[in-house]
Amino acid sequence: MCLVYLLAEALLRSAIMFWLLISTLLTLSSCLSRQYYFVDISMTWTEAQTYCRQNYTDLATLENAEDTSRLIAAAVNSGYNGLAWIGLYEDLMNNWRWFLEDDTLYGPGEKDYKNWSNLEPNNAGGNEMCTHLIYPQGVWNDLPCNYGLYFVCYNKATNSHVLITSSMTVSDARQYCRQYYTDLSIIRNQSENQLITNLLAGYYSAWIGLYRSRLWSDQSKSAYENWITGQPDMGANKDCIAVSLNKSGQWSDENCGLNLPFFCYKDSSLTTQVTTAGPLSSEPTLNSTGSTTGPLSSETHLYSTGKYYCWTFLIRTHLELYRNYCCTLLVRTYLKLYRFNL
Repeated sequence: MCLVYLLAEALLRSAIMFWLLISTLLTLSSCLSRQYYFVDISMTWTEAQTYCRQNYTDLATLENAEDTSRLIAAAVNSGYNGLAWIGLYEDLMNNWRWFLEDDTLYGPGEKDYKNWSNLEPNNAGGNEMCTHLIYPQGVWNDLPCNYGLYFVCYNKATNSHVLITSSMTVSDARQYCRQYYTDLSIIRNQSENQLITNLLAGYYSAWIGLYRSRLWSDQSKSAYENWITGQPDMGANKDCIAVSLNKSGQWSDENCGLNLPFFCYKDSSLTTQVTTAGPLSSEPTLNSTGSTTGPLSSETHLYSTGKYYCWTFLIRTHLELYRNYCCTLLVRTYLKLYRFNL
């Protein structure tokens, strides 16, 4: 039995290395699965979004410089060298969120509580992506995240807030709060807003944990940026982003009502569906650490080992659907071989 088990585990490890090679190819494939198309028809940003969603996948999303190069190549034969829409846009009022996303900390509607000062947020200067609370009014204002301010940390363990009277950028303040407490403070209701306002007595203002990020039309999480120098300048109603084909694909913010050509993308990986016929048969249950719950048999150990190696080696692939499917299929296959006189 021991020899059989060792042989099965050795075969499993060999198979995992094979799947490592496959995963590398899948990762490369995922990078190339987004195909860009230049549409030389002038439309507003919203009209372009509708067109792309009807005929392709969505307005173009960019994740790196290589994507930008492929995007530009899609338009090279058109002779066009002006501005063209991509899928990035601003939502000044509705895209504010808390760094601390733990849903257990929020009651109904508490993530949506806001206490902006009059005419705020206004994104003055075009890069006000973070929020500070002002004493004594307790109102909020948007500011560039690289300003140095005092800040308030939230301690989840005691459900309390702590004012830190050292000036830091938001990035440094978050690092401090996460090291010694939980994160920059959340404010869920008026009473909590007043509590933090009282902490600031004698000081002008402090960072809280509310921030804004630009959105991609397809809700991708890409943080890639490629702005033209001096952009975004956030002129009136300049809430949509265009690439400049005579500026190597760099970006500028433009009025969303402007009629421009645009780039769509089509994700070829979306045409591949991996399905299983009915639910998987009974399998050992894995807890959050990856170990098995219940009696530990050689079979459950083999399953756990397989999952560990599979997820360790395939963790780099972005095609989670393939990763889950391949890992499950691989481990279940070897379990079957193990059961049936391997």
